[in-house]
Amino acid sequence: MKRILILSLFVVFITGCANPAQIKEPILADLSNDLWQQKTLSYQVNYAQPTPGIFTGGDVVELQPIRNVSKSIYSSKILSTLDDHIKTNIPNNIKFIEDSKSSDYRMEIDLIAFHKKGPAYSDYLDLANWTKFFLTLSMNYVHDYDIIADYKLNCRLYDKNDNLIHENGYKVKDVLEHEEYKYNITSSDDILASALFKKHISININNFFKELEKQSSNIANL
Repeated sequence: MKRILILSLFVVFITGCANPAQIKEPILADLSNDLWQQKTLSYQVNYAQPTPGIFTGGDVVELQPIRNVSKSIYSSKILSTLDDHIKTNIPNNIKFIEDSKSSDYRMEIDLIAFHKKGPAYSDYLDLANWTKFFLTLSMNYVHDYDIIADYKLNCRLYDKNDNLIHENGYKVKDVLEHEEYKYNITSSDDILASALFKKHISININNFFKELEKQSSNIANL
């Protein structure tokens, strides 16, 4: 029995024990719904990232409407829920409309990713994993990743006469260590990257509207 216990501990030691990254739900400020009652909002997202591809990844391309930007499969997946993240983190009483010419407010959002995978991604740590592979005599069953959010968000709000009401920029750089078992049926690193992106977009949009509410006298008169 003692030998079995010692052997089990040895196996755990050389193969490793996975410690997955933990992403906590952000604590967001309450927004004033009365201030925005019966107001309409249109918005446009402009996007830029390094050109995707195996042999690319240099300079960030020029900002364009997000639908026009060439994106990798990875970044397309991350960005597929961006509209939901925007709409769920603004005051509930605002009504979205697509026609910017007839909306009370027009919002422009510039999202600039600094990696060709997009604004959030998982990075497989080759050196760390190869080192484990050799030190454990190829018995390493835990792989190391970094889960990274690395982007800049610029937000601007205009009134119906195209007067700028408020603008601000938010720089995000968050890196989480993540370990995952090699034989997981469903990989969680991509899911975690999406969750990290959602967390920071939610914080940024919430902060922007909270800053706007400090200018409530300007908004109420529009």
